[in-house]
Order: sequence, then structure tokens, then C-alpha cells
Amino acid sequence: MRCNCCTSVAWQALYRRGQAYAAQGDPSAAVPDLAAALAASPAAEKPAIAEKLSAARQASGMSADAADDDDDTEQIEEVRAGVSAQVSKTLLLSVGNS
Repeated sequence: MRCNCCTSVAWQALYRRGQAYAAQGDPSAAVPDLAAALAASPAAEKPAIAEKLSAARQASGMSADAADDDDDTEQIEEVRAGVSAQVSKTLLLSVGNS
């Protein structure tokens, strides 16, 4: 069972990394992270994330309504798995050091 704090950390990490990719001029790398952040974020955060995702899709030449495309699904799952592993590792390290 995953705690709420891990879910919160995961979507925020994905959102920030997506923003960083976009700011560095790599919007196609930002899309999977922003899409995963949108899927995992609380309802109050979804409009802002959706706006960033739409801008990244547009900048990378994807259609703005590509959110339903299956092409991103595999990438999103890989990103989620990676972030979950990093969060778990960080939590284990912090518990071990206390």
C-alpha cells in the first residue's frame, strides 16, 4: 500500500522534471513526465499541469489533444516506475539514517 506522501512526491517530481525538460528546450522529453504528473496529481493541480502538457505537446509537434494516444502510455508507466523506485529508495535511506 502506497502512502499519500509518496504519491504527492511522485507527481510533484514528475511535474518539476517535465518543466525542467521544457525549459531546457526538450519538450518531447517533458511530455511523458507531465502526462504522468497529470494522471497522478490531485484535482486542484490538474488545470495547471494540463496547460503545461498542452504547451509541451504543441512545442514538440504533437497534437494538443494527443492525451488519449496510446503512444505515451508505455513511457508514462516507465517514468512512474522509475520515480516510485527513487522515492522508495530515498525513504529507505532516510529511515536507515535516523
